[in-house]
Amino acid sequence: MLIRTRIDVITELIKVEYNPMTGQTNRDVGVVLRTYKLKEADRIVVFLTTSHGKIRGVAKGARKSGSKYSARLEPGSVVDFQWICGNSELVRITQVETVNSNRHIRENLDLFSSAQRMLEAVDILCEDNTAHEDLALMTIRALKAMNESKSSVTCGAFLFKVLSLEGFAPSVTTCFKCGSLNELNSFSIQKGSFFCDDCADPGCVLVLEHTRETIKAIFDGRLSSVVQSQVSNTTKEVEALAIAMIEYHTGKHLKSLMLV
Repeated sequence: MLIRTRIDVITELIKVEYNPMTGQTNRDVGVVLRTYKLKEADRIVVFLTTSHGKIRGVAKGARKSGSKYSARLEPGSVVDFQWICGNSELVRITQVETVNSNRHIRENLDLFSSAQRMLEAVDILCEDNTAHEDLALMTIRALKAMNESKSSVTCGAFLFKVLSLEGFAPSVTTCFKCGSLNELNSFSIQKGSFFCDDCADPGCVLVLEHTRETIKAIFDGRLSSVVQSQVSNTTKEVEALAIAMIEYHTGKHLKSLMLV
């Protein structure tokens, strides 16, 4: 609860109307989605913030040994940062303070791979210059849960919740075609729905017995029970279905799948 409380307080204190032409200093809380190299010593950082949407900024000297930025701008870290807008799409990062480093995620390859998929999915689903407060807070909470539980099960549940937030919630209670409640063993990525055995078409994929119940639990108030479960073939399949839906709706392939 400490992280949530701190984020809420900071967010209330620093909400500033975004105006890229003023050159003013802005401040917000955000999660680092990804970083990449710029020139010899700098780094471009992509944040999802609680009040200003997605922001791309330059951290000068971040790749130098001993830089004040290097350890604070790792993907998955939650930071309180300041920046100055200029004449380009890239802002200049001037100050960064760690809110939650989520260090356990980076110490475990399975967790790190899952977190990378979560962050990449958020990045490709988020439009620039658009507020995404709910998604930002959801991402921050999910990373905190993964870091504390040290379980990658969070990933699949999070991805389905993100799909729902973006308007792509799956239909899991009845057959998409006939409305049957029974034998819902097939799932359509394109329609985001389950089909009974009689109505399943060639485009559907067969799913494990408990997969539908797990997805259903994500949306009917039993999310905590899903997150607390052990990694299994079912939880892996839930994540795979969510990723397939994200790739279908965005037309983009998650590069982080190569880490699996």
